[in-house]
Amino acid sequence: MALVLDASVTCAWLFTEEPTAAIALLRRLNVMVSPYTSDPARLAELGVRHGLTAYDALYLDHALALNADLASLDQDLRAAAVAEGLAVRPAGGPLLPDSNP
Repeated sequence: MALVLDASVTCAWLFTEEPTAAIALLRRLNVMVSPYTSDPARLAELGVRHGLTAYDALYLDHALALNADLASLDQDLRAAAVAEGLAVRPAGGPLLPDSNP
């Protein structure tokens, strides 16, 4: 998440006028650090099974370990999550549990 925000701010894709808005959004998203450590063999297995990059296999593996919904615009990753029995958030849908301002 930090990498995505850093790239977005650096490339002026997001929050160029108000960087503190990104921090407020992160707090509302209730982002947490996962205590789960992925097994490299499991990542390779998921990657091969679903045709995913190691990076995407890591996202999928964490979502599976935490039994969490997956939010991604990557169609291959979304399809893999559904195939593994995970709920997938609608593309472009709200990420926040309560999206009222």
